[in-house]
Amino acid sequence: MKNKKQTITVIKTIAIIMLFLALADNPYSYYQILRWVVAGTAGYSAYLAYLQKKTIWVWILAIIAILFNPISSFHFDRETWSMLNVISAIIFFISIFKQKINLDKEYPLIPHTNSGRLFSTVRRMKVERELNIPISDRTGFAISVETGKSANKMTEQEWEKFYKDLSKQLEKDYPELYNQLFLKK
Repeated sequence: MKNKKQTITVIKTIAIIMLFLALADNPYSYYQILRWVVAGTAGYSAYLAYLQKKTIWVWILAIIAILFNPISSFHFDRETWSMLNVISAIIFFISIFKQKINLDKEYPLIPHTNSGRLFSTVRRMKVERELNIPISDRTGFAISVETGKSANKMTEQEWEKFYKDLSKQLEKDYPELYNQLFLKK
């Protein structure tokens, strides 16, 4: 799938279904596969939480990954595993909604002045690009004079050119803002 968010949501949904199906009697091989799916899903989700600097989610998901670790497994009784399955499924379900990045809150668009508008647009586009958000899910705030399209309706090549042109304009017109955005590290 092209969209990481959709992919991880599908993977978490599969894990949730498998965790609830594990409450029934299944062959031992089902539980072995379940461990791989849950540990992998939790591990990858913890990594994504780490990238988003959501420390509490990193810890919660890492604990799930450790508990379901298929290589060095824990041995609990059936009731304990049933409880862990339900809790893990609930955590995955909640994480689908809580691990979203709120771009509007973290990288607000500021339309009040030309410098603010240009800076906030380039900043937002930079973050969307770094997070590999599909173009169709990106902000449509900026509209290209050249193509007449909003940024979220462009092809990949149009978007990249538009982003580079806006970045160059920011560097030319407001070098201090450009440096703040691109040279702060």
